[in-house]
Amino acid sequence: MFKKNALLILCLFFVAVLTSACGGGGSKNPPTDNSALYFLLAQQNNQQQNNQQQSNEQPNNNEEEPENTTDVTLTLTDSLNADKIASADIFYSVDGTTKKSSADDKEISKAEPNADDKTKFTISVNGTAENTKIKAVITYDSNGECLDYFSSYDGVEATNGNFDVDFENSKGDFAGGEGTTEKPYQISQPRHFANINKYLDKHFIQTANIDFSHLTGLKIVTADEDKDITIETTNEKAPFYNDGQGNESIGKMRSGTVTPFTGTYDGDNHTIDGLIFVNQKTYGITIFNIEITNEEPIKKLTIGENSIFFVDKNNEIYNQALTIAPIINVESLSEDTVVANTIDSIENNAKIVVKNVQASSCFISGITPLLLSTELTNCTNNGHITIYNCKFYSLFANGVSNMIQETSRISKCTNNGNITITKTEFFDNPNMPFFSNLQIYASGIIGYIQSRGNNIITDCINKGHIVISENTDMVLYSGGLIAYLKYSSINNLTNTGKITVTNNTLSQMSESDIYVYGIATMLTTQGVTIGGTITNTGTLTASGNDAGYTTYTGQYYGPAEMN
Repeated sequence: MFKKNALLILCLFFVAVLTSACGGGGSKNPPTDNSALYFLLAQQNNQQQNNQQQSNEQPNNNEEEPENTTDVTLTLTDSLNADKIASADIFYSVDGTTKKSSADDKEISKAEPNADDKTKFTISVNGTAENTKIKAVITYDSNGECLDYFSSYDGVEATNGNFDVDFENSKGDFAGGEGTTEKPYQISQPRHFANINKYLDKHFIQTANIDFSHLTGLKIVTADEDKDITIETTNEKAPFYNDGQGNESIGKMRSGTVTPFTGTYDGDNHTIDGLIFVNQKTYGITIFNIEITNEEPIKKLTIGENSIFFVDKNNEIYNQALTIAPIINVESLSEDTVVANTIDSIENNAKIVVKNVQASSCFISGITPLLLSTELTNCTNNGHITIYNCKFYSLFANGVSNMIQETSRISKCTNNGNITITKTEFFDNPNMPFFSNLQIYASGIIGYIQSRGNNIITDCINKGHIVISENTDMVLYSGGLIAYLKYSSINNLTNTGKITVTNNTLSQMSESDIYVYGIATMLTTQGVTIGGTITNTGTLTASGNDAGYTTYTGQYYGPAEMN
């Protein structure tokens, strides 16, 4: 519009000049009336003013709109010691991101207990309460001591603009049940799970997803590599802080003495998450310390990805074997040579990180370390295992299990977790003079078969990568599925994971051996039968190791002549 008006004005200007030069239609004097030109100029000026006014009236998208703050009520139903509540930590999520209420938060800027009814909190929500979910509430007295707590895996949504958090778990140890096989105790809250330690011979069923993430007072700080993970303290008053150790095992172990879990636990296909075990003062770090007295002790349970087993001991010496796994068998059911119990449908997503540790031996697995007349079936490990800068005389690091000690069967199990062992060396223990190098057994499924019974490993898959590098004085047995195979029948096994063994050195020994196989290391055919489909497509790399190493590699199993 401006260009068109400017052109019209310019044309009229030339007309006016031309008219003046020509005498104005026969007149020799120039016209004194320029009203037409002035009218057009004035019209153009008004148009510019209107455009500027409209521009000023349009909202500026670059400026933040004022926050819509709404005060709503959070009611804590059946909370213990409600009359003593002075404050609370409130964890909430918006669009899947969980935060803690504080003055700096944008979504919840205020959380204050009502003076008359302390179970009611006034919450200032910036936006709408319907976009916010309450994930956890921890209440404190005037001295800052924890009174009670609530946690929800999925989060509590607002009803009619307000939140109602039901502390019904405060009424009893469990949500229901009688602890029998017919009516097991019901587990739906972190409190219920912790209370199992009061009833170690009873039976339990999980009826909801459980989340400890906001109740341990500890935070996992991740880095590019798992060995750089650290644990930070966020709240020493949290219910499961436990002197910085986080969660307690079910089946307590103190100073080498175990009071094991002898009942049954049915996860009923639910998840338990946020379990953090940090530098526990025990040689067995686990969720369940079990003595098998039932046919199905643990089944149908998923360990969430926000869980971790973390040991960083600054070279503190363990005089006993260090064992880390979600489930630890502390005693066997019997000495029979038949499979007598089943661990079914366990999925582990928790990381295991071990740094700066010295121990006689170390057993680390994604499901359970020791199989004792057990069938391990339909189990999956997705959690990465990382061992860094440690000293052992033997190390078992395996995706599913470390050892078959009494006749057992492994079926339909999968490992997706990576296993990384770096800068670890031989622990020169004077009490063990017959060892002179570090023995490593690393695999996706099972480490070592000790039992001479009818062991069966069938229909299993490894997709995880195994990396063994920069270690000193080691003998390595590594297979995609089995680190050291004997006394077993194997059927339908598949490996797609890479095995990389590089830059390992010798100092004490003049020579040592490295065995790297796509399926299994098998130094003898003793007691071994092979059937079904055995497939390896994983890349095997063994390079840059000291010349003193004798390296054996193969796509399938055993030394080269057995492939």
